[in-house]
Amino acid sequence: KQQKTKRSMDTSSRLAEGSAYTAHDVLPQLPGYRSNRTASSHKTSTMKYHEGQRFMASGSISSKKMIVDSTATGLSIGTGKPNHSQGLPRKVFSLDKKPVLCFQAFFKEAVHESRLENFRVHKCDIFYYTDDDSIEITERKFENSGMPQGNFMKRHQVPKDEDSFYSLSDLVVGNTVVFYGRSFQIVDANSETQQYLSQYCGRDDGVSLGSPGGMSSVFPEDKYESARSLNTWDPNIRYNIKKNPTSVFAEASLGKTVDNTGRAGFLKYDRKVLRFACVWDDRESLYGDVQQFKLHYFVSDNTMEVLAVYGQNSGRDPAPLLVKRSKVPKDLKDESQGTYHWSDLDIGNTITLFTRPLLLVDADESTRDFYHSQGKTLMQSQDFMEEEPSPLIRKIPPSTGFGSEEDSLTSCVGSLVQNPPKKTLGDNRTLRFLGRFITEKPEDADREFVISYYLSDKTVAVHEPPKRNSGIVGGPFLSRLPAKQLSEGDLSIISHKSFYVGATVSICGHLFTITDTDSGTLDYMEEHCESFPHSDFLLVVEKVSKTLSDVCENGSFMKACDDCSDDGESLSAEAFKQVMEYFECASPEQQCITLFRGLNSGGSVQINRLLEELRGNC
Repeated sequence: KQQKTKRSMDTSSRLAEGSAYTAHDVLPQLPGYRSNRTASSHKTSTMKYHEGQRFMASGSISSKKMIVDSTATGLSIGTGKPNHSQGLPRKVFSLDKKPVLCFQAFFKEAVHESRLENFRVHKCDIFYYTDDDSIEITERKFENSGMPQGNFMKRHQVPKDEDSFYSLSDLVVGNTVVFYGRSFQIVDANSETQQYLSQYCGRDDGVSLGSPGGMSSVFPEDKYESARSLNTWDPNIRYNIKKNPTSVFAEASLGKTVDNTGRAGFLKYDRKVLRFACVWDDRESLYGDVQQFKLHYFVSDNTMEVLAVYGQNSGRDPAPLLVKRSKVPKDLKDESQGTYHWSDLDIGNTITLFTRPLLLVDADESTRDFYHSQGKTLMQSQDFMEEEPSPLIRKIPPSTGFGSEEDSLTSCVGSLVQNPPKKTLGDNRTLRFLGRFITEKPEDADREFVISYYLSDKTVAVHEPPKRNSGIVGGPFLSRLPAKQLSEGDLSIISHKSFYVGATVSICGHLFTITDTDSGTLDYMEEHCESFPHSDFLLVVEKVSKTLSDVCENGSFMKACDDCSDDGESLSAEAFKQVMEYFECASPEQQCITLFRGLNSGGSVQINRLLEELRGNC
């Protein structure tokens, strides 16, 4: 008891002295006052900041200490945080806390080719940071302006010239500043900025915008913004707000009964939907076509919806909903005609769906049963088929002349990734023929050419052997290329079948007649007689026998052979050619060469053997 009395006396003396203790030193350890946290032993700073002003806290009282004041009435407990009643400074600007100044400005943007306006006013806020003399510009946002707005210029030091930057002395209300070639007219500054300029800079840039006698000017009138404000809604009013169901209940409780209009149709025809197939023929307009739709009529509330039906590769966006579920008026200009009813729908009828004519062409079985139950029969479905376009015939464009024709054709096959053309190589042989010009020019009549046909890639090369004192330089006449000739109205590559002695070929606009060939070429032609019919010995003998059948019987052919023969038994190559030309059997000359090579024996043809071959095939 004495210890308790002593402790209470010590406590009262301490309270009298005004010492500060923690809460658990003064108050009893009761629930709600007990602190389970250990007291921090670190020293707190006595330097305090209040609204940018530095001051020293009285004593060493921390925020966790309690201020205990002994009064006559009792104990007052408070935090160690100073208040304004202790003589702290009032709200003033501090140089330690660098403020941000705000100026209102605008710039004009020229608008061309518009009858509503010549320029557009962009309203901006210029922020000047006094700590590093940096400037930031933001453009005020307007709803549905159609222009990017917001941060117009990022915060940085704006160069004024080559050696200096813009400072606060350049931002004066009423002046014009040029940032990166764009002129900003400063028209106002907020109240804090004006107070700062007046207190620390000794400037008086005018009062707030619109006040009488101020130095600042208002924003210029924007004709487009003024005209647009007349047609736009008030941004302070909320539109399209759904009515809360509780408000309907509250109105009904106050006497407004619930509207049961349409409830009978819901109870009788719920989930009853009529389905029609319809088309829209828009081929009369530019790029128009025939589009198919599905019409759903809801009998419960007499509403309808229209869905689009797209085919494969139609090229249209996948948006099937053409008209959402609603009551469709018959005439947009005359409301007295009302909306469409199921009795107005029939196959073959045309309904006007918001100025778009739709032709009903078919209905499903459930829809036909519904109309039958109502005493009305729908017409038969109409076969409205779109005319199929004529098949596209791909025409191969002419060659451009750059590169080979096969390379150019790879871009016409339909693939965007071009592959090198496949080459079909033939025999590694070269057929050589001797040819002359077919021309009326006397200087070109005696010119001879060696025509080489390469079977590997079906190309032709023409070489002119040099002749002394001819006045024409010999050498390559036409380089190796796939030559073409006109055949049955179309240009086609010259094949090896077109070359034989006596033939006439056109190569790159030059007309040649083939007069001779070498023995190697003749051997190849006789080996492949299916490709060279004039080199087929049996075929040539059969053809000549039919021509000479009459002259062989009356002895005229024998007499002609005796006259051309030197010894009366054989014919040389030249004599054999004269006999064939006399009886008109040497056309083309390749046939005469084939017949002579087949009967040749030691460089001549025996007359008796020739007659035996001809008579044997007559």
